[in-house]
Amino acid sequence: MYELHAKHHLNKKSQQQSVKGFLLKRDVGVGCVQPWECFGHASLQEHWQACKEGRETEYPILMQALACAKLDSESRHRGDSWWVNRNVPESHATITDVDSQGEEAMKRGFYTWKCKVDPASLNQIEMILRKYAEIRLRLDFNETGNVLILHEWLQSLSMSHRRRIEFIEDPVSYEEKLWNDLSHAWEIDLAVDRDYLQYSSDSMCLPIWKPAWSAQLSASSAKMIVTSAMDHPVGQAWAAFCAAECKLTNLCGLRTDHLFEINAFSEVMGEWNPKWPMIPGMGMGFDQQLEKLAWTRLR
Repeated sequence: MYELHAKHHLNKKSQQQSVKGFLLKRDVGVGCVQPWECFGHASLQEHWQACKEGRETEYPILMQALACAKLDSESRHRGDSWWVNRNVPESHATITDVDSQGEEAMKRGFYTWKCKVDPASLNQIEMILRKYAEIRLRLDFNETGNVLILHEWLQSLSMSHRRRIEFIEDPVSYEEKLWNDLSHAWEIDLAVDRDYLQYSSDSMCLPIWKPAWSAQLSASSAKMIVTSAMDHPVGQAWAAFCAAECKLTNLCGLRTDHLFEINAFSEVMGEWNPKWPMIPGMGMGFDQQLEKLAWTRLR
C-alpha cells in the first residue's frame, strides 16, 4: 500500500491531507486503487479484501484498475509505450491553495485554474479574478454550495469576470432539471463529476469523467472533460491514456502530482506544467520504479 502526503487540504469536503491506496498488478500491467470515503466510496480495506476474495466486480474502482492493468500489460508485452504517437490533452492547474500555488501556476504556463471552493471562499475567487486578469477559472464545490448564495454572488460579478468562469462543478447535489435551470439562469456552464453516472444526453451540463472511478458512459459527449482522482501517478497515467483514447481536445485535469510531496513515481514525471510528460518505459512507463516495489500475492 502507499500513502500520499498533501501540502494542503485537498478539497472542501474534508480536512484530510493524506490519502492511501494500493497498486494492483495483473500479469505485467498495473492499476491504481485509491477510494475516497468522503465521497461515498467503500474503504480501502474493503477493496483490499474484495481483491483477496475475487469479488472485484462488486467495486467499480477495482474494475477500472483491472482495466488499466490489462491494457498496460498488453502494451508492455508488445513493447509499446502509451505515450508514443498518442495525443494527450493538456491540463488545467488544480489549485487547492491560491497563496502557495497561484504564482507557481502562472510561471509554469497554466492559464486555466480549477479551484477547490465553498461558499466561504467566494471572496478569494473575486480576488483571483481581479489580480490575475489572464486567468480563466473552473470552480469545484464538491456539492458544498448553496444555490441562493451562488446566485447572489454571480449576479454581483461584472460580466467580464463572470465570462472568465468556464464552469461550476458539482455546486450542489445533481438533479438534471434543476441544474439545467440553474445553468440557464446563471448563463454559465455547470459540470457534473460526483454523479457522472447519472449524466444523460438530455443534460445541458458538462460531463466530468474520472476513469479511476467508473467506466465511460455512452452518453458522454465531445464536451467531456477527463480528470484524474488526485491519485498516484499510475492513476494519473490511466486518466491521461483514457483522455487520449477519446481523442479529446478539451483542456482536462490529468496532473495532480504537484499537490503531494515528491515520490519516486512523480519524480520521473518532471516539472509540473500543462503538457503530459513522456514517461520512460513500456506501457504507461515507470518501469524502474515498479521493479523496486515489493508485491503481495492476494490469491
